[in-house]
Amino acid sequence: MTEIKSVGVAVSNVTGARLRIIHAILYSIQAKELLALKAKSRFSKEEAVPYFKAIADEMKKRNNVSDQVLQLDVFMALSKLLKLPASRLNEKEKVTARAAEIDNKWFEKKAKKDKSIEEQFEASLLSNKLEFMLHYEYVKLLERFLKNEKADEEKEPLQENIRRYWEQLPDYKKVQIFEHLKISRDASFDTIIADIGTASLLFEMGTRSGLAMYGAILPPIQKDVPPGLPKELWILHPDALFTADAAIKTLLSGSWSLPAAMMVLYMPDESAQAVDESVLSSEWMTRESAYLLLLRQINELKMDQQKEETNILQIKQELALAESAEERAQVVYHNLRERLIVLLKTDGARPFLGDVSVSNTRLREKLTRVTTKMETNKLKKGVLKATGAWLSNTYFQTEKNTLEKKLQASYEKMADEVMEKYPYYEADLIAELTAARTTVNGWQFESGRLRKKEAEASKSLAEMKSEELKLREKAAESASKTQGLKQLGAEEVLAESPIA
Repeated sequence: MTEIKSVGVAVSNVTGARLRIIHAILYSIQAKELLALKAKSRFSKEEAVPYFKAIADEMKKRNNVSDQVLQLDVFMALSKLLKLPASRLNEKEKVTARAAEIDNKWFEKKAKKDKSIEEQFEASLLSNKLEFMLHYEYVKLLERFLKNEKADEEKEPLQENIRRYWEQLPDYKKVQIFEHLKISRDASFDTIIADIGTASLLFEMGTRSGLAMYGAILPPIQKDVPPGLPKELWILHPDALFTADAAIKTLLSGSWSLPAAMMVLYMPDESAQAVDESVLSSEWMTRESAYLLLLRQINELKMDQQKEETNILQIKQELALAESAEERAQVVYHNLRERLIVLLKTDGARPFLGDVSVSNTRLREKLTRVTTKMETNKLKKGVLKATGAWLSNTYFQTEKNTLEKKLQASYEKMADEVMEKYPYYEADLIAELTAARTTVNGWQFESGRLRKKEAEASKSLAEMKSEELKLREKAAESASKTQGLKQLGAEEVLAESPIA
């Protein structure tokens, strides 16, 4: 079996179509797009073409970007997906150290979600956690495909491919598996599957045969990739990527992208050249130099902006105080208004407000009728009557909820009418409400004035920053989403990375 290289070495050596597929997976292929493409296809040979072509088109957008740029992007994306802190990668040793963190963190992240992972690793013959995770994810991929697989006269079932691979496995490897799993050496393939399951057998076969085994038993998946497109796209086959019951959860959580990228990264490739991690550190240094040059130019413009920024900060502080005071005034006003509403609900001698009062009375009568019907239904006996009553009450409950909302709105309108037309009704409370509303209006005016002042100051600052922003765009392009540049003590001049 081929020795599993560290992520740093693997990324440094991946090139061409495979590199661009990985980059597309990590940076631009979105969950909703995969779901939409899947929904349009029932996956006959003809219907598979638009799905894989759309992914291939996304990959081709990177054809004019150098391998070195894409390789560093991929390495940083893996680091970010695993929530490793940003760091400078300006030396080969730092890249090697970060690669080791990625190798271990992937395992640790999965082990946190699935407590059995640690036990599976300890029980396996593997000592490398990265290698374990690759086998683990390949087996999961095959499990998903087996679950989704439909009968097709033109394709041999995947289970038969697995059977054939088992039958062709050297006897000494079979013996190792029998002994490791404590299974009788006379056990047939079907007996083994029945005893331990397809997944366990695949894992044991894979760890003894190497990652190339999975590609050897996957022709049913690979045949769906249209001719002329990169064969590596089979990793994104929807029947291998997700099952129907977990599609949205898996894709929207982003948990699909890391395993998919890693499986493409570690696909056996005899043509790969032996390159070390210095490729990544060299590219990082190139970006750092370009970034620092532009940063120095940006800093020359900073002094002219500081006065306006201080002014804006002062305005913001004043605005925060005004908005806080406005919120407090609103609370007082609403509490007083609620007191008035409660009073109006219970006071039979409340003022008559024409249509508002009439509408309120009708709503209360309707609500009473609905409530009475529901109570009557609850008393009905017998299976059929009780079932009918339950269905009826389901409808009545919806109607009751609607009436209660309308009634509350009616009382609120009633309170507003009373404040305007009957100030002598609960005069003290109305006076408090009027004063509270005046206070609210005063703070609203002050907040509006400060917002206008802030907008004017911000416009002035924006004009002063015009030249700087042009340089920032160049800095963002030069240091394109490069983790670790902020470690240089720079201001945040880069656009946000698209990796979640």
